[in-house]
Amino acid sequence: MPAVTHLAGAALLPVSPTLGMVLAALLIAAAAVGALAHLTHGIGARQAGGAATARGAHTWRAVISRAVRWCRRGVRAVLRRTGWRRTGASDASGALGGVHAPGASEASAAQARSDGGQSHARAVLTAGLRAVLQLAAVALLIGWVVRAVPLLLAFIAMMFAVAVRTAGRRITTNRTWGWAAPPIAAGVVPVVAALLLTGLVPVKGITLIPVTGILIGGALTATVLGGRRALDELEVRRGEVEAGLALGLLARDARLEIARPAAADALLPGLDQTRTVGLVTLPGAFVGMLLGGASPVQAGAVQLFVLVALMAVQVVAVAVVLELVATGRLHRIADADVSSTAAEGE
Repeated sequence: MPAVTHLAGAALLPVSPTLGMVLAALLIAAAAVGALAHLTHGIGARQAGGAATARGAHTWRAVISRAVRWCRRGVRAVLRRTGWRRTGASDASGALGGVHAPGASEASAAQARSDGGQSHARAVLTAGLRAVLQLAAVALLIGWVVRAVPLLLAFIAMMFAVAVRTAGRRITTNRTWGWAAPPIAAGVVPVVAALLLTGLVPVKGITLIPVTGILIGGALTATVLGGRRALDELEVRRGEVEAGLALGLLARDARLEIARPAAADALLPGLDQTRTVGLVTLPGAFVGMLLGGASPVQAGAVQLFVLVALMAVQVVAVAVVLELVATGRLHRIADADVSSTAAEGE
């Protein structure tokens, strides 16, 4: 037990006024970034319904919605007359979704459910096996990594590279997956730099690796959720984007208006976790510090730092990935389609 207590004491953040100032600065920074990116506008927008739309919507948004509703009604009327029907799934090649012959949708839906169940079952099994192997490898290597700064930096760089590839491939399968790096870096690097400069986190592997890993993991989750939700929304509501372009909006502005509320939902898990901490669950950092011999005050300080830093990191990550989606740098267009489009333009 003394060895464990010593290890926990070495990894503790000092409970001092500096920690309080850093936490306040992170909270203010997260709120400022969220306000500048208008990310909070999307949270709860679906629950607010028509009342929120009537209070905050601009005139041109109402025009876009009305035009899209008219177009959908016309398309549905034509489909009913011809005996074809529109499915609920969106079609990436069309503005308002795919059209299928009667009877074909049931077979395709059944096949999709079967394939989805098999892929998820395989993914769960693979993730479990990978976790066992990776934690075993880390347990064997961590003792050497924390002893030398070069090995420490190399290990952190590996963590970042794996996070970028995981997030990028979750968002898209084309070559733009590398753009998942800026959201993760933009959220993690400033927070870690602030902690190092203020002396709250020393350049020691036993402290720096867990803190950086937690922040990278939070940025990874926010980037994946924000990017996927934004791209999914753009595919489903392609007609509204085209209506905005027809009204004279820039492509970035049209995409932002559609994708922002969906991307902002990526912040909900972190917000709910922070709001309910101590009431619903006791997070891992708090429990781990107590089991390691730390006092409740020290454990609470570490957990508070983790939650506030995670919120700041996730807000920045969602804001950056939303901007990348809106500007078209991160998309799901196949590489072959992009090449053919470029060749036609030349």
